[in-house]
Amino acid sequence: MNIFLKILNLEKKLKYIFKNKILLLQALSHSSFSNINNEKLEFLGDSILNFIITNKIYEKFSNLNEGEMSNLKSILVKSTTLTKIANKFEIYNYILLGKSEYNKKKYIENSILANSIEAIIGAIFLDSNIKKVKIIIDNLYYDFFLNIDNFKNTNKDFKSLLQNLLQKNKISLPKYIVLDNIENKKNNYIFLIICKIKELHISSYGIDKNKKKSEQLAAKQMLQILNLFNLNYELF
Repeated sequence: MNIFLKILNLEKKLKYIFKNKILLLQALSHSSFSNINNEKLEFLGDSILNFIITNKIYEKFSNLNEGEMSNLKSILVKSTTLTKIANKFEIYNYILLGKSEYNKKKYIENSILANSIEAIIGAIFLDSNIKKVKIIIDNLYYDFFLNIDNFKNTNKDFKSLLQNLLQKNKISLPKYIVLDNIENKKNNYIFLIICKIKELHISSYGIDKNKKKSEQLAAKQMLQILNLFNLNYELF
């Protein structure tokens, strides 16, 4: 398949027809292929993607707090997510690489695939407008937003999420300790739980009249703390 037929095929997948086909060619061109490559488009696309995803989260998931919004955004724009999108749309069939780059490993690196998605977003913006880019990103992220909706509408088991995250990163599991068991004026008990990860020397807290809920709140806070260490739980 020649390059022009490839472009037409990719446009169908993206559900966008370029007025200036050269922009799409540039978005697909790695620096090893040409001096006119996708690096600047990638820079532009990265900023646009972050803006649109942030706005989408703010509008669509207003029930989340700031920490949860930040965590969700970091998951949606990270390289592994972009690589999954690139593979779904078979971008590896369209990327233009120099022979020296391809001959090194005989396959296209994930970072190149992820960068190409950002470059394509930048190219579409230059070829159209921000409104059109939002539609394209909705198409690219359709499965991810669907999964988030399903995740949002279920009871979040933060203890399980925390356990899976720690196991994935080969970190010892946390201990949940009852720090205090307070009886209030209505003879109801309030549980103060500490979640401690000894290996990382960090702790979090949860407080509620229900012991299990206190543990869940402590686990949720721990996930937010771990996000600062760039350890994010997976939704997908």
